[in-house]
Amino acid sequence: MTDGKPSEWANYRTKDALDYAVANDAENLYLCVRTSDRANMMKIMRNGLRIWFDPTGGEAKTREMVFPVPSSDAAAIPEMRPGQRPDEKAMRDRFRASKKYLLAVGFDGMTSQPTDDYQVFGIGAAADWDERNALTLELAIPFRLLDWQLPLAQPVGIGFVLEALPAPSGDGMPGGGFPGRAGGGGMPGGGFPGGGMPGGGGDFQRMFEELSFWIKVTLASK
Repeated sequence: MTDGKPSEWANYRTKDALDYAVANDAENLYLCVRTSDRANMMKIMRNGLRIWFDPTGGEAKTREMVFPVPSSDAAAIPEMRPGQRPDEKAMRDRFRASKKYLLAVGFDGMTSQPTDDYQVFGIGAAADWDERNALTLELAIPFRLLDWQLPLAQPVGIGFVLEALPAPSGDGMPGGGFPGRAGGGGMPGGGFPGGGMPGGGGDFQRMFEELSFWIKVTLASK
């Protein structure tokens, strides 16, 4: 079930503080992405997560999804001056309450416009920003939409992109940032790590740098 909760995921990998996991059954490809990293959360909040799919195992950008496509209320993150702290709970509540739109490009039968009615295509999608300051995205994508038929003769390529935030104006900080979070330990019942949200100049700088990488995945035959 795609509910934005990582508890059912036991295996994951990490790239630049972005945890990700991939699984499949006979009908669907499942993706889970989670982060409690300040820079990554800011980029997802502002631009969404962009995912590419290549059935040949390469890096061909023929089909893509963006989720969640930011709505005007979810993306309304004010500039903050150094030392100013945002209302984190208000931001989290606003994100949770906002509609979650999905953009699919290159999929037969789907319009290349953001939609919150993706369930009619058999897609499951969920996003949750929890009280531990972790942002989790889940997707379930039917193989029929991807035009993939199991078993595949080779691994598939999946690309992940977090687009950079625009450079700040003056001494303001676009997106407001997040205060650091105390705590740690593993996520109960799941394989994703816990940990606080790092701060500092390096973290601030990474908000303005794109995170992009590809993985190769051998899908289970059934």
